[in-house]
Amino acid sequence: MKHLVINRAKHHREDSLKLFEFLRQYLFLPIKSGILGFSIFFVILIATKFAGYILGTYTSFTINADDVILSSIGFVLLFILKLTENSKERAT
Repeated sequence: MKHLVINRAKHHREDSLKLFEFLRQYLFLPIKSGILGFSIFFVILIATKFAGYILGTYTSFTINADDVILSSIGFVLLFILKLTENSKERAT
């Protein structure tokens, strides 16, 4: 009886590790990459707006909700890229 309880606990721990690895590979890492993509797009957008303000192209320097929505393209692109990259690694 004692042997059976130990095997179940070991099996449960292995299942938990597999679940964590699956979540890490298909959720956490793609979200991390998506946040990086969002940040890159946002910084580039802010830098170009600021440069336009300094050069006199824009009369005021403002950040709108449109800028955040546009930067979300970077999140989506890198999220999908990392997700497909992880899927290809698992398939091979």
